[in-house]
Amino acid sequence: MQMNAGKTVRGEVQPRYNTLPAVLGCEISGEKEVAVRRRRVTAAFQALNRVWRQSKLPRAMKVKLYRGMIEPHFTYCGGAMALKKTEMEKLDSLHRKQLRYVLGVFYPAHLSNIEVYNQAGTLPVSVKCVAARMSLMGHVLRGSAESDRVAYTAMTAYFRRRAVQGENPRARTRRGRLLTTIPRVLHLDMQLVGKARRLAMFGAEGLENGTDLAKLKLVAANREKWKRNVECLSAEAMRKWIRENTWASDKRKLAKARYEARKREVEEEKREEQE
Repeated sequence: MQMNAGKTVRGEVQPRYNTLPAVLGCEISGEKEVAVRRRRVTAAFQALNRVWRQSKLPRAMKVKLYRGMIEPHFTYCGGAMALKKTEMEKLDSLHRKQLRYVLGVFYPAHLSNIEVYNQAGTLPVSVKCVAARMSLMGHVLRGSAESDRVAYTAMTAYFRRRAVQGENPRARTRRGRLLTTIPRVLHLDMQLVGKARRLAMFGAEGLENGTDLAKLKLVAANREKWKRNVECLSAEAMRKWIRENTWASDKRKLAKARYEARKREVEEEKREEQE
């Protein structure tokens, strides 16, 4: 089989013109993928509403059913998703909302986000996707089957400056900020650890060119080491999520305290005026 150069078009896949969930496993557009995934998760969750509302069913059994039947809708094809941080937060938000329902935590009762995951014995969707992406990348880099070679060829073609040997170097195809692509997200995942630790774990500072990809391929040949690296990145992603969530929670508490203090001051001023 040979490629017909005259009919081959080289360029970027544009989300507005292409939707290939059957080929890629998910939508190219992050907004569309998040919307579709949230609808599917909500439909699956509501289908088991009688189970979640069953008072005689132990909480541990409800959590087990949720993790086995609902969570896979969040993480399905998680290794192939290239979503922005705000888009991942939408999935995390819906995940926590459903977990609170399963745990039986309703207003005015309060349970912090961190405590929700601790009681359910699970992790945020964003953290699970970090592990899924790195695991899939290691599988592709180690692969020897025909399908894996095709995936690795696509990865090398992404960093190639010349589409065909002898042609002029490929120029930038667009202006503006960097696109949220799988290589870009993998590079950001690797930045979760410090530079010295990255070099010790992966032999590269990130995933920015073909040289970095070749170094990662050498490291991925050791399955056990790559598995430890994935676990390390997942743990770092969870620690980062806890830091950010704690900071946001403290910020909300401080704002609420200031509001309550200002409210009391206004009430005292009104009381003094009446007197």
